[in-house]
Formats: sequence, structure tokens, C-alpha cells
Amino acid sequence: MGVLSSISYVFVAPFRALRYRSASPEMRARMIKLGVICRKSWILFPPLMMYQYIREKDKEMYTAELFYKNSHSEDPACFYDPSKPSGTRPWKIQHDMALLSAAANDRLN
Repeated sequence: MGVLSSISYVFVAPFRALRYRSASPEMRARMIKLGVICRKSWILFPPLMMYQYIREKDKEMYTAELFYKNSHSEDPACFYDPSKPSGTRPWKIQHDMALLSAAANDRLN
């Protein structure tokens, strides 16, 4: 049981060190300050995450529109098909991105 007890000590030791009852007064003050900061700043994260999501989605859709415009294709479903599950890119964009990557890395014949 020596190995298991040492493994459990690794996981339990940080929690024992941060216990409020056994902490010094300075450590208690730090814990309270950290709690206040977390309580006051958590409201900033959901709007920032939503902003980042919208920005990336706009960038992705703009790229799809540029590919469609510059390809002179008559079939927009090749570039954007709303009937496909979300998160999957259409095959045409994947093919174009592979060609761009190959050209950028000089792997094109």
C-alpha cells in the first residue's frame, strides 16, 4: 500500500494546504481576496466567449463567400450547405484549403 498512499498524498496534499481552518491569517486574507475577485470577474467571461464565437463564425462565413465568388461556380451548395450538420465544412472548401496549404508549403507538383 506504499505506492497507493503516496499517490493519494499527491492528490490530497494541495487540498490540505489550502484548508481554511489550518491556514494562517495572511493566507485566509488572500483566499477571501481571491474569492472576491472571482465573484466580481466571472460576469466578464460569457460575453467575451460569445464575442469570440461570433467573430470566428463571421470570419469563416466570409471565407466561404470569397471562395464561392472567386470560383465562378453556379452551385452554392458546394460551398455552404445548411442541411449538413453544424461543424462540418463542405467538401469544396476542404479541397480548396488543402490546395492552398499545399501551395503555401511547396508540395504542389
